[in-house]
Parts: sequence; C-alpha cells; structure tokens
Amino acid sequence: MTWCAGQPVSAPACKTFWTWTVVAGAVIGLIVAWKILALLLRPLRLWLEERRQRAREAAVADEATMAQYKVDDSKLHSGPGQENVAQKIREALLEKKLTDQHRPHHQRKP
Repeated sequence: MTWCAGQPVSAPACKTFWTWTVVAGAVIGLIVAWKILALLLRPLRLWLEERRQRAREAAVADEATMAQYKVDDSKLHSGPGQENVAQKIREALLEKKLTDQHRPHHQRKP
C-alpha cells in the first residue's frame, strides 16, 4: 500500500486503496466537524434549555390563581364516611364557581 501512496489517484491498481483512504478521511472530517459544531452550539443549547425551563415555570399558576380555585375542604368531610368524595369535590367546585359568578366584577380576584 505504500507503493499506492506515491502513485496517482487514477492508477487502476490503487483504486481500492484510494477509495478507503477517502472514506476514512471523510469519517474523520465528519467527527471533527461534529465536535466543533457541538462546542459552538453549546451556548445556544443552554439558552434554549433555560427558555424551556422558564416556559414550564410560567405554565404553573401563581399563588393568587391557585387560591382562587382552592376548595373549601370543610365541606368535603361533613358527612359520615368517605364515600362520594369525588361528587362532593365537584359540588364544592360548582358552588365556588357560582358564588364567584354572583360576586360583582370589581370584587373578583384577578
């Protein structure tokens, strides 16, 4: 194969050697390019991850909104036993919704 290194690329006896040399060079070049690109794009990736984190945090309601939809749990345990808890929760939410609708707009929580 050292003989092919000194021969031109068009030599028919060295066609396989030059083909594999080009393939190996291309693979090495792609690996180097991938590593350089990864180093250059790291700040962009960190910035995108920070934006995603802020979007996830913004999706969670704030304390005032959470308090607005809090159920009065004293009404949930007014009856004997634990049966129909889901129904009691629905009724308590419906009752809170109705009382909020009857309250004047300027008194409603934002």
